[in-house]
Amino acid sequence: MNQEIFSRSLAGQPRAEASPMLLRSSADIGWDGIEVRIFDEPHHLEQWLEPAVTDIVLVLVTHGVMRHEIRQSNSAWRALLIRQGDMFLNPGSGPLESRWQSLSAAPLRTMRIRLASEILSHTADELGDSHSASLKVWSRAGFQDPFLFQMGRVLAWELEQRPPAGALYSQTVARMLALHLLRHYTTARIEPPAPSKGFTLRQVEQLRAYICAHLNQKLSLETLAQHTGFSVYHFARVFQQTTGESPHQFVVRHRMEHAQYLLHHTNKPLAHVAESCGFSDQSHLTRLFKRHLNVTPRAFRRDLSLSADQPSH
Repeated sequence: MNQEIFSRSLAGQPRAEASPMLLRSSADIGWDGIEVRIFDEPHHLEQWLEPAVTDIVLVLVTHGVMRHEIRQSNSAWRALLIRQGDMFLNPGSGPLESRWQSLSAAPLRTMRIRLASEILSHTADELGDSHSASLKVWSRAGFQDPFLFQMGRVLAWELEQRPPAGALYSQTVARMLALHLLRHYTTARIEPPAPSKGFTLRQVEQLRAYICAHLNQKLSLETLAQHTGFSVYHFARVFQQTTGESPHQFVVRHRMEHAQYLLHHTNKPLAHVAESCGFSDQSHLTRLFKRHLNVTPRAFRRDLSLSADQPSH
């Protein structure tokens, strides 16, 4: 994605005296196909211009109440009463101009999710839609969708984690969002096919062996799907159905298990253990150990050493 265009399309072009305050962003954590930003918005804004973009922008209002007016291409203003849980879907049919006034003392807070348009078209192709090139996403304003709002809450929670999940997680979420939009907000109203049969035990073992042999590399949904001969959509669906874990959870679990093995059976420095297991750095390894095992890698190794030194009875 073009970072400059994305920043402008999310932040819009408000007047200098009132601008949104960025609270959290996925811009620098390596997410792929989806980008998320959370803003505290000004209570009053006279002009907000979002230029036309090729990707899909979903804006969720997570806090506050406001009178919101919106129009497209100098058409008449449309007034809406916007509350927590309302959202806007912009499929790139702008530019859109809006203005608003807060109706409560509580902060106005929004989450802005940008989904790469190619994710939508690739998902449609994998579902067998022959008209994916001409697929149109509807423009919506002031609507509610419990699934999309819950996905927003999950993404916000993940951004607060240290470290947040990586590319494999974002690719999975992006596909889930794309599928929901295809089913409910497009001209085609694409429905997924009947559930596929799960992987065989041999396929699961082959996939596990491949992942374990490449833990120190960046693993993507596309790479794993190609290894099994499934499309990305069907791979993610069948994987969860067969293993009870998402691909991201499966990979993290095996990275943690391999790190524990190296800490137990080798004297590798912690930085080398992190690199060997596919963690971004030693701090990443430490934070995940504390999250999953409630202990640091150094303390984990020390406790194993002390246990081994104790005489047996």
